[in-house]
Amino acid sequence: MSLNPIGIAIPFFLGLIILEVWVAKKRKADVYRLNDAMTDIASGMGDQSLGIFFNAASVAMLGAIAAWMQESSLTIAHFEQNDPWAWVLTMIGVDFCFYWYHRFCHRVNWAWATHAVHHHSEDYNLAVALRQPFLAKYFSWAFYIPVLLLGVPPLVIMGSLAFNLLYQFWIHTQLINKMGPFEWVFNTPAHHRVHHGTNPQYIDKNYAGVLIIWDKMFGTFEHEVETVRYGVTKPVESFNPLVVTFKEWGEVGQILNNKQLSYKERFLRIFSPPSDDA
Repeated sequence: MSLNPIGIAIPFFLGLIILEVWVAKKRKADVYRLNDAMTDIASGMGDQSLGIFFNAASVAMLGAIAAWMQESSLTIAHFEQNDPWAWVLTMIGVDFCFYWYHRFCHRVNWAWATHAVHHHSEDYNLAVALRQPFLAKYFSWAFYIPVLLLGVPPLVIMGSLAFNLLYQFWIHTQLINKMGPFEWVFNTPAHHRVHHGTNPQYIDKNYAGVLIIWDKMFGTFEHEVETVRYGVTKPVESFNPLVVTFKEWGEVGQILNNKQLSYKERFLRIFSPPSDDA
């Protein structure tokens, strides 16, 4: 299995983006701005460039932890890589862990600093799905350690995560409306539009990757009702991919350098939720 299915899928992503531009033009829908879309693509290129080095490292780290768990008899089962049940259970487990990783990124200051770039765009289209944070790779892998308790190989976890992220590409569009019973269980464009909204009732809602049931179970679900206003409540006002990637890190730096706060207060502030205007 390739360690980077996302990279392989990029030509298909670009083809679908071109198709979305064409459909939007036919419908006279204003969903793309060239400068914003170029920022999306540049951010995606940066994310994938780092992935060349870090995806294999993630597998190695998960592999070392998996070996320790097996030696310590901490796993509840043992699955081979080609076992269909390994994939079924891992996809569910990975999706559950993604929900908590995603929620963590919105509710902890320093994690939001890495994730916010994905929300900066005031557009909502397939190109926005490519606007991924450069730095999340350095800690996101740790959220999937609990899946190792199932006794599945790390490559199955990484493959399931790749599927999870591939699924999330198509839900970044305004051109697909409500989808009926399908969205009772699965994440859809309507659900994820809510997640990207700055409307007060939409903030910190619908963290799901594939299954929207996690949001319904843990009290973070919201229906799309009124028109969504996209972006963040404190606009970044830049199309420079480095600026949009590191803007919130500057604010974290201000907290750390605030001499009016004790070291304990600074520590607590960077682990506290982002302010309402973040």
